[in-house]
Amino acid sequence: MERRKFKVKKRAKVREEEEREIKAKLRKMLIFSILLGIVVLFFFAQKECKKFLFSFPGLNLEEIEVRGTSPEKLDSFIKKVNLKKGRNIFEINLDEISHQLSQELLIRKVVILRHLPNKIVIKVEERKPFIITKWDKQIFGIDRDGVILPEPYIFFSFIEVKGILRRKPLLGEKIKMKEIKTITEIQNLFSKTLPHFQISSLDLSQKRKIILFSNKNYYYLSAENLANNLPLLPTLLADLSQKSIEYEYIDLRFKDIYVKPIKK
Repeated sequence: MERRKFKVKKRAKVREEEEREIKAKLRKMLIFSILLGIVVLFFFAQKECKKFLFSFPGLNLEEIEVRGTSPEKLDSFIKKVNLKKGRNIFEINLDEISHQLSQELLIRKVVILRHLPNKIVIKVEERKPFIITKWDKQIFGIDRDGVILPEPYIFFSFIEVKGILRRKPLLGEKIKMKEIKTITEIQNLFSKTLPHFQISSLDLSQKRKIILFSNKNYYYLSAENLANNLPLLPTLLADLSQKSIEYEYIDLRFKDIYVKPIKK
């Protein structure tokens, strides 16, 4: 009798385990079916949503806004990218338009955005020269990325830099960033030390010596240490002015500043 009771208990335990396994499998199948249904519904809804967006007349392009450039350039930008009103704004490939505009020499950066329901905004950052240079009497502009640009409209308002071209440049080419950094550093140093000091031109043709021209005077700077003796220059210029001493140049490269007076 004891053996039979033991066998009955064992069979009941096995039956319970089998029932648990079946329930677990059913739960998994139910969860899988629900997930599958959600995925199918999502793709169906996405397809219908896309169909609606591409066919809804209220999303047809009515306004094109270009920011960061002059109004006269606006029409030429729109023509170049063949952007026409009346097209659905979701049919327009913004990446393709952005790539097209980025190929333009005078455009540094472009960002294009959709503004629902019917507007596209093109944000343009144009390349602007901050210095000029010459090659065989031809004037070129150069921006802060070192890109060679056409001659600026008012070229005489820019600092002319000599000795940075090794051959005749092509528009869109780049000069060495090392030279751009040097020019920028000189501008920053003088703007902090002598805010009203006017730099008319720079000569970077020599390795160890930079020549800075200002009106009728010029200054020698150390290419290795641009800031060498520069903090002393305001006091020195004030002293020369007070004593009415005219000078040809000031050499700031060495420990002892040298002033070359103009002989009268």
